[in-house]
Amino acid sequence: MPVGIFTVQDIINEGLQLLGVLEPGGTLSSAQYADCLRTLEWIEDEWNSQEGLVPNLVSATWPLVAGRSQYAIGFNAVAPDFNGLRPQRLTLANVYDGTGSSRYRIPLRIESVIDLASHSMVAPTGYPYPEAVTLYNQPDALGSKQLQFWPPPVAPTIVELVYPPEMFSTANDLTTTVQLPSPYLRAFTYHFAISIAPKFGVRPTGDLITQAATSLRNVRNINAQPIKRGDSGPVYWSYITGSYEKAH
Repeated sequence: MPVGIFTVQDIINEGLQLLGVLEPGGTLSSAQYADCLRTLEWIEDEWNSQEGLVPNLVSATWPLVAGRSQYAIGFNAVAPDFNGLRPQRLTLANVYDGTGSSRYRIPLRIESVIDLASHSMVAPTGYPYPEAVTLYNQPDALGSKQLQFWPPPVAPTIVELVYPPEMFSTANDLTTTVQLPSPYLRAFTYHFAISIAPKFGVRPTGDLITQAATSLRNVRNINAQPIKRGDSGPVYWSYITGSYEKAH
């Protein structure tokens, strides 16, 4: 099995083996696995809310249908909705115009729900492409989030979304294949072990806690985005150098 590609059950089994409550090659009852899966999903849910723990950005494109403004995005979405990784938030959005070598990107505004609610209730017509997009962060019953484009385009086009994906971001079960960037597998495994330990009457060792903290630090470090500094852009006070610097 390639490095970085495992199932949800692999993560659970590895964490239980670290605790010493499962022998290598051993298995649990279906009820115990269901309980472990719930604990793992709650860790995922908490980490998705922390910017420093969300994986690096992805870029994906989907077709927009003429006259349609709302799309679901998620693992269970079916075309013309967007089947793919569920976004935690949007970083960049574009539509494509032109064909072949003359194709170019047209940026879309990323609006909040409040921004969207401030528009006229009747969307204007005749626009060749949307001007803005809003992400509704509350998943629906199928685990998909909703994207609202304003106004709807009068002709089919292509939208490009750049965003940090939620971890796993799928309809999780024990056989779901988990594809995570390094070093998430180790971090998830060790923190799952610590979180599930009380349910098995086990106290995590100091070494396990230390390794969990180290793995979490490694995840934060790999996701850290350095500030680009140059001669242009606004001026900021740097508490590191004790002077004003320009950044962009």
